[in-house]
Amino acid sequence: MNVWFQRVIFVAIIALFSARNLPWHLDDYDQAKQAYTSFEMVGQGHWWFQHTPAQSVATKPPLAGWISAALFYATRWWDGAWRIPSIASALVILLVLVRAGDRVFPQFGGVVAASVFGLNLMTPRLATLVRTDMLLTLFIFLTGFVIYEKVRTGFVWTTRERWFVFWLVLCSMLTKGPIAYAFLLPGLIAFALICKKRGIPSNAWSGWWTWFSPLLVFTAWALVGMRDREFYEQVVLKEFLGRFTVGEQAVHKNQPFYFYVTHVLRDFAPWSLLLIALPFVRDVRRALSDRAALWLVCWSIGGLIVMSLVPSKRPDRIFPIIPPLCLLLVYFLREMQTSGWRVKRLVVISTSIALLLSADYAIYNVIDSYREGDDVLVKFGNRVCDYAQQHALRYAIATSKDEGMLLYLRQPAFIKPHDAQNAWRDGKIDALVLNAQDFSSHADSFQPSFLADATGVGAQKNSHYFFLVRAR
Repeated sequence: MNVWFQRVIFVAIIALFSARNLPWHLDDYDQAKQAYTSFEMVGQGHWWFQHTPAQSVATKPPLAGWISAALFYATRWWDGAWRIPSIASALVILLVLVRAGDRVFPQFGGVVAASVFGLNLMTPRLATLVRTDMLLTLFIFLTGFVIYEKVRTGFVWTTRERWFVFWLVLCSMLTKGPIAYAFLLPGLIAFALICKKRGIPSNAWSGWWTWFSPLLVFTAWALVGMRDREFYEQVVLKEFLGRFTVGEQAVHKNQPFYFYVTHVLRDFAPWSLLLIALPFVRDVRRALSDRAALWLVCWSIGGLIVMSLVPSKRPDRIFPIIPPLCLLLVYFLREMQTSGWRVKRLVVISTSIALLLSADYAIYNVIDSYREGDDVLVKFGNRVCDYAQQHALRYAIATSKDEGMLLYLRQPAFIKPHDAQNAWRDGKIDALVLNAQDFSSHADSFQPSFLADATGVGAQKNSHYFFLVRAR
């Protein structure tokens, strides 16, 4: 394949990863909740259990927060500390897929694997979101990929590789709980049964201790947390067990069984369509005689089925099945090439369509986000911080539904309007950020004062903020 075409594809993927979420803000997809965990670690020293901006118990384990906190200590740059883990994870997955794809199908494998992973409607979105999805996907993918390499080569498991699986499973648990089991164990079971039926060795199992001793570490963390009643209610009952409730007792929004299938078909077109259509070609089905390709099928389909059985669903939760599907398509195309099909034309057309779809979608969303003023609160927070620093002001923010406001203003917690009045009266604060409703209700309590030149509009477009400064 033309080297310039490949370069254009890789540059486009990296550009999409970098720019898709501009302008950077924290007011959607619970980004503020995730960002606050590391902010709380650095500011308040809460390294094991954290809270949300509203001071509820944080529902995820602390690994992502630890990484962001370490990055902040290294860079002193919060936006980077919050977003680097996601984009770095995406780039690592991309690199591994490219190398693996080239090994399977030297002519087109690398660019195909990279294009499936990077040129779609979901990956660029997750690549710089302040969330745990891409980091979790990295740990799950690397675990499955180690298994893939053992199956592909047939080599005996070494102690070092077993420990690698242990640490990857542990890291996935400390990122988002034991969800790695749902994505990998069903595939391992199915693969073992199929290999047994075919009378061939599977070589996929690294040992019981590599998989289940990490669960002891996670369980210990959870048991310590459950000493707090709120942790038990929010994390165990609501966040975990609540995912399986249905009907009137449903804690989360339930979706039908086919929910993930439809989202994968839409968000990963045209690749998803190729993955469905190509196996109908007899020559392509020969790829499944390869044990490595069979593992990819068991890995991805097993995870899809099990996650589809969970009543509570959200599109980004299925993302960890995408990397193995990227490699599986490479195997399909290799078989087509072997059988005399014109694969190059198919790859160029599919990649071009995917590039146009993903680029158009990303550009539209970025332009729309700027037009809608999604960065207004970010700019507002910067102006407040700069003004307060220049005038040596002690300031606070009254309770707000825009959770990102705490991070924009670099404040540890919201303060209730009544407590703000007392702090103002006692001279403990010199300035206060109020939303419009509280400002109209309590403005008389903050006299003498004036409005600094810093006003913002909240993410809901109807929540206005004012920066009230004590007159001197």
